[in-house]
Amino acid sequence: MIAVKRILVLFLWFSAVSTALADWDSYLGVDKNNSAREGFAFSNWTLLSSALDWPDEKIEAALVASCNEQGEKSLYVRMLPQYPADSGEQRLDIVEGEIQWDSSKAYGVPFIYNESLNALYLVAGLEDTLSMIRQGNKVTIQIPWQGGNQAVFEFSLEGSSRALESAFEYCVIDLKTSQNVTNRP
Repeated sequence: MIAVKRILVLFLWFSAVSTALADWDSYLGVDKNNSAREGFAFSNWTLLSSALDWPDEKIEAALVASCNEQGEKSLYVRMLPQYPADSGEQRLDIVEGEIQWDSSKAYGVPFIYNESLNALYLVAGLEDTLSMIRQGNKVTIQIPWQGGNQAVFEFSLEGSSRALESAFEYCVIDLKTSQNVTNRP
């Protein structure tokens, strides 16, 4: 009996530690403007994995998937400090980047840069990308930077499936079918 209790305690401790060490988390909230539920699943902040010259060498990014109860979903790269825009105007620019899953071949993807949120939103292939996030181990995203340089960010996907499920369930979206679930509160 004591051995069973010890095994149970070890199992619970390991489960808690592995959850705490996951590289993804979720945030659930309510939009203050329209009282709609919002869910966010996000990676840990990561530093550049490519070398850029000063002052850009300390850029951080997080990969974020968001949803609301209307069934709208998005995936974006949030950066600190500000992505280098061409002007101070409020604009939405198309940025051609690359994405690579684990050790597969990189391929081009368009992002829309939203200056007010300082985020690059994935334009196409959202459902496939969300599926890859849930199944993969690592994603590398490369985006053009000022001076013709490329900013490269590597994101661990450890814990992403659990974080996505938590966020999307809160938004009343079935992650497997991407359909709104109407019989929930």
